[in-house]
Amino acid sequence: MIDSAGPLWTRRSLLGAAAASAGLLASGFSARAAGHQIPDPRHALVSRWWTDRWARGSYATLPPGSSRATRQAMSDARVSGRIVFAGEAYNLPYPGTVQGALWSGRDAARRIDQAIDPRSTVIVVGAGVAGLSAAEQLRIMNHRVIVLEARSRIGGRVRTSRSWGRPVEVGAAWVHGMDDNVLVPMLRREGCGFISTRYGDLTLRRTNGTRIGTPQVENAIDRLWRIINRARRPAWQPGFTVAGALADAHWPNDALHRWVVASEIEHEYADDASQLDLAWFDQGQFLHGGDCFVTGGYDRLPRRLATGLDVRLSRPVHQVDWRGAKVVVTTGSGALNADAVVLAVPAAVLNARVIELLPGLPSAVSDALAGFGSGSLEKVVLTFNKKFWDRSDLIGLAGTTNGRFAEWYDVSAVLNTPALVGFTAGDAARQIAAWPSREVVGAAMKALRSAY
Repeated sequence: MIDSAGPLWTRRSLLGAAAASAGLLASGFSARAAGHQIPDPRHALVSRWWTDRWARGSYATLPPGSSRATRQAMSDARVSGRIVFAGEAYNLPYPGTVQGALWSGRDAARRIDQAIDPRSTVIVVGAGVAGLSAAEQLRIMNHRVIVLEARSRIGGRVRTSRSWGRPVEVGAAWVHGMDDNVLVPMLRREGCGFISTRYGDLTLRRTNGTRIGTPQVENAIDRLWRIINRARRPAWQPGFTVAGALADAHWPNDALHRWVVASEIEHEYADDASQLDLAWFDQGQFLHGGDCFVTGGYDRLPRRLATGLDVRLSRPVHQVDWRGAKVVVTTGSGALNADAVVLAVPAAVLNARVIELLPGLPSAVSDALAGFGSGSLEKVVLTFNKKFWDRSDLIGLAGTTNGRFAEWYDVSAVLNTPALVGFTAGDAARQIAAWPSREVVGAAMKALRSAY
């Protein structure tokens, strides 16, 4: 980060990524506008978390009116002594990250173990990192564990595509905070590597091709965080938004200042500034040690967690009923009985009531669950025959249409080929998630060509 008074976290896991159904385009994509010398991409991958039924967004947010208590309530919740929740949304130190999901799963396992008899049967709903982490711990605690996963794969919002002959991260791509991070030794043991991201290595271009100087960017970022930190002193208004604080401070609406909000806030926390609670949107612990892209396939982590587990794929759960002596979990393949259940599915999926919960959640739990928003951060990964962009880790595009594809990272070293990954957040991301892949790539290339 350029600004020392900036957010509490470094960049987080992008879960700004594709749903289980990424759009893949072979070579030969054609979207070149007349007169441009930028080559067409060789390959393109488009993410669609927002339209994925089993994700319904990239990661949870805290919209206006929510607070740390929202996460705390779900982290502590234990319904009827037999139902607990796990997921990145419910981890207080590291929400929105893979390590947050991992720790939430382990905590859920501990709370279940305290409430049930030894060698009980536990069903874990969801085979993402949180669910697999819970299941692994419960097995270590000598319980019989069954993991039910709606998709035909494990990993949840960690998904690695190998359709190009090399691992490409469709879901989570970074490890955030390398120091004392539980993920680092786990991934290293699985043969993964790490490539550092230097956020200060930035080139910011307008869509007319001109560059914006580093001092201008630094000054704007510094002012942004001063406004936010000043606005949320003791006199802050409950339910006030980041956008409201900026409007009160007469934040400029030019391309540079719009880009700073997008980069520092919206791409970081996966929603528009108007949809994020001023006091709590960046709640979490500071992550030390910088951020690194994972090489070799992030999906090695869920594979490692799943080793030896009874994981049943393509088993969407329709109902969880704890009114009787046993908890009855119903899928399209029939019903299973358990002594306890870990619900390790995204908060947005539970809020959509895709799974019927009987006899219903206590009001304190349902109110806390309803307090989560669902962030949207979508990406497009493009490979080229050669580089045409600036030699910077981070490339910003100020003034793109509706803020789409305003932020790009050079991932050539990660993919061992000339490559960029671009991001879009908030309402703009929700819109493009419904577009055909070719249109998404066309919009991405239009943004790049406008700046180069």
